[in-house]
Amino acid sequence: MANDSGMTLKFNKAAEKKILAAGDTVMTRVMEEMEVEAVQRSPYKTGTNRRSIAWKKITGAVWHIFTQSGYGAHLELGTGLFGRSKERIRPKTKKALFWPGAPHPFASVKGMRAQPYLRPAFNAVKRRIRKIIDGVVT
Repeated sequence: MANDSGMTLKFNKAAEKKILAAGDTVMTRVMEEMEVEAVQRSPYKTGTNRRSIAWKKITGAVWHIFTQSGYGAHLELGTGLFGRSKERIRPKTKKALFWPGAPHPFASVKGMRAQPYLRPAFNAVKRRIRKIIDGVVT
């Protein structure tokens, strides 16, 4: 059995509380900045996706940023040929696809290219993490 040497640090309750609060404060600021970045980067047509971007704390170390627009994932990841399926979009229950404003019914459509906004928002904020931490801790 190897001899391990180390050190255990134990803070008093008041110091422990401040350390844990600082972590929450840092993450709250990170999530606030990610929300701002995601809103600015979200493709804009009606503004529904932008208005629905929010975040919440799941557990102590897990935070979640999300959209409730119903199509935010399609914007982020793409659809059809450009999405996960890599296949054209075809009708499931009818003979053709049609929507208001379409020039004619379609047997299939290619889909929509990805227009990422969450991943670029994360990358932008990731570069500022040290500055966020310094702003909270010092």
